[in-house]
Amino acid sequence: MKKNGPLRIAHVSFIAPPRVGGMQIVVDHLIREQQALGHDMTLVTRWRQWLAFRKENYPYRALPLLPRLPDKRKYDGDIGFPLVESTVFSLMYLFNRFDFVHVHEIYPAGWLLAPALRLLGIPFAMTSHGPDINTVPEINYGYRLYEKHDRRIRDFVPRAPCLTAISPSVREGLLALGADPARIVSVPNGVDFERIHGRLTDRRAVRDRLGWPQDTTVLASIGRHDGRKGFQFIPEMAAALAKSGRKFLWAVIGPETGAIEDMARTAGLGDVVVSHPPIGGTGAPRDRRFPPDELVDVYKAADMMVFPTLSEAAGLVIYEAMAAGLPIISTLATGVGDLIVDGVDGILCPIGDRGAMVQAIESLMDDPGRARTLAAAEIETARKHAWSAIAAQYVDLYRDMLAKRD
Repeated sequence: MKKNGPLRIAHVSFIAPPRVGGMQIVVDHLIREQQALGHDMTLVTRWRQWLAFRKENYPYRALPLLPRLPDKRKYDGDIGFPLVESTVFSLMYLFNRFDFVHVHEIYPAGWLLAPALRLLGIPFAMTSHGPDINTVPEINYGYRLYEKHDRRIRDFVPRAPCLTAISPSVREGLLALGADPARIVSVPNGVDFERIHGRLTDRRAVRDRLGWPQDTTVLASIGRHDGRKGFQFIPEMAAALAKSGRKFLWAVIGPETGAIEDMARTAGLGDVVVSHPPIGGTGAPRDRRFPPDELVDVYKAADMMVFPTLSEAAGLVIYEAMAAGLPIISTLATGVGDLIVDGVDGILCPIGDRGAMVQAIESLMDDPGRARTLAAAEIETARKHAWSAIAAQYVDLYRDMLAKRD
């Protein structure tokens, strides 16, 4: 048992850097922070992800599982075979002797590798990041929409040795699937608080660079337009705001968001709704951080964050906006209502209620003092979730499980 010394830790994530998304950002931060604590870190990922990773100069190593045939299907496609994946991982273990394995996504990653982990007696924990337990039928989101995957998940979750919940909603979802409450450990996601909060931003220069007016309220919506974020509702809400006569610009930032600007332009709203591709993140991987400094500048140059999401596991952009002191208006979606106390460090509206969100936006535009009060409370909330503390909390969990094994 290693009570105090460095651990050999493997993080398994089938989707990994340099691809950018919520789970990849979490994994990258945990590996970097745990490495800074003196541990020997390895990322284990799919072959195609590994090929992309090895082209970059990341400050930690990665190992690949076997290549798979391409499958364009998302949640109803082929996920692989436990015998094959477990055999490859067992061979990998013989050469690396990990002390602990942290698997990101209960399904498919945990389900595929559990036979090897159990056979080898390796302590492991699994973290759900959303699509393995959550579903949004309206946009075909989630593995459990498909009977085969749902059956496997319902059978596997009750037998899991340790599950970590990144939000109360995730914990409730695990319990609903039959997880043993004693085997669920709550560990929230984190945020790079000191860097985001401490960054000095020239708001005027950032607005000039992005083409944002200096004397207009700027609403920012940040994330991938995939239906789940609710960005498709933005043109309708912008139309309602425009009718009120208020001066505003709604900036939608992230992959695929050009479609929102096109929708707005078709509706005659091209002067108040604009899109930007992903901002920043082009530096050397060794120095790259999420969110990139350029995106932190966007948070600080905007006037409020509007996030009409339908479902989250634990929205990272919420913590990022909090750390930047940007007032937040979002929804009561899973993974958001857990992070925000309505009226204290943000405003929450019913999911899909565009009218309520417009009223919330108008209320903050008309009451700057309330917006500043919300922002101050958000900063204090974010301060409690620095990645360094979250990474250390996970290491404590790993050591506890190693001690129980011994």
